[in-house]
Amino acid sequence: PIIYAVFGTSRHVSVGTFAVVQLMIANAIERVLTAQPDLAVCSGKYNDTSNTSNTSGSMLDVNDLVPAGGNATCGEVKVDIAITLAFMSGVIMAFFGLLQFGFISIFLSEPLVSGYTTGAAVHVFTSQLRHIFGLELRNPTGLFRVPRTWIKAFQLFPETNVATLIVSIITIALLILMKVANKWLQKKMVPIPVYSRRGRGWKVKRVKWSIPLPSQLIVVILATGISYGAHLYTKFQVDIVGDIPQGPPAVTAPKPEYMLSTLQDAFTISIVTFSVTVSLAQVFAREFDYSINSSQEFIAYGAMNLVGAFFSSFTAAGS
Repeated sequence: PIIYAVFGTSRHVSVGTFAVVQLMIANAIERVLTAQPDLAVCSGKYNDTSNTSNTSGSMLDVNDLVPAGGNATCGEVKVDIAITLAFMSGVIMAFFGLLQFGFISIFLSEPLVSGYTTGAAVHVFTSQLRHIFGLELRNPTGLFRVPRTWIKAFQLFPETNVATLIVSIITIALLILMKVANKWLQKKMVPIPVYSRRGRGWKVKRVKWSIPLPSQLIVVILATGISYGAHLYTKFQVDIVGDIPQGPPAVTAPKPEYMLSTLQDAFTISIVTFSVTVSLAQVFAREFDYSINSSQEFIAYGAMNLVGAFFSSFTAAGS
């Protein structure tokens, strides 16, 4: 966000993770892993773990496995590929910006963007099925993966973790209720104390409520407290994030050995990132009556991903 604030031209776009881009990153990582025989063990398509070991000597999680002849775990390898992908995406977007390729934004019609975001919503919801129902479901890759995921999910529904499903339903319900509450509050006039400079002291003035409820933050805090207090993980096997590292991430460099293998995906992700973010920026620009520079936006997206790649950041987009 700091880099975008320096180079970007939109006053309202918030940059960070974007679900569709994250799915594309996951697919790109899977392709790199399966294309290299020594890393195939880290791929979701690989089933034989007989030639691998992990840091604790047990077979618990594929991310803990260490490929034969390697020093880094599969989880660390995936992070290295992801930050290299972010770096390559940053290079491509900055290059396009310097060449003044922002003109391609004129081809982003409203029906195109609406159709894309609707399709993205379907993909994102499908990818969350295993988390909502607590299923041991690996999302398939390749053609028709959305219907294939739903078919596999229906087959596994009898194995649903009821506690996880209840938590999911309550969380979704709370998010919807707070979204409705925000819309209701925006229409309400609320009294606030105002000090008059004309010597009349304090008085009450009625103004429109303009501060939205931070629904996601509230839900995260409540869920974290309830999960910790009720021991949802140990008693009901509800998955949790686990330990979160403290402090800023260490400075890391992209891996040159992954640059060529991620180039094609970096190009696709760069176009999608630009398309989604600049479309959102154009919506805000029209609503608040100002203009944006599409080529400068390309440079801004490139700069923030180039810098972010050195701090273990995935490819960022607008939201």
